[in-house]
Amino acid sequence: MLKLSRKEGEALILSLSDDIDPSTPVSEVLTDPIIIKLLDRDGKQYKIGIDAPLMINVVRDELI
Repeated sequence: MLKLSRKEGEALILSLSDDIDPSTPVSEVLTDPIIIKLLDRDGKQYKIGIDAPLMINVVRDELI
């Protein structure tokens, strides 16, 4: 599980890995669910856990 901290208004971007053929059906790519959990809150900061298949990229929006 990937664990990240986010403040109000900050975002995460989930996208397919670049090595996935765009014509591949979604049912073949997402054989396992993507699970997003709110783990904790400390004031204005939220801790989020993301459990996703390895072919899913998770990026903080400020990095794009």
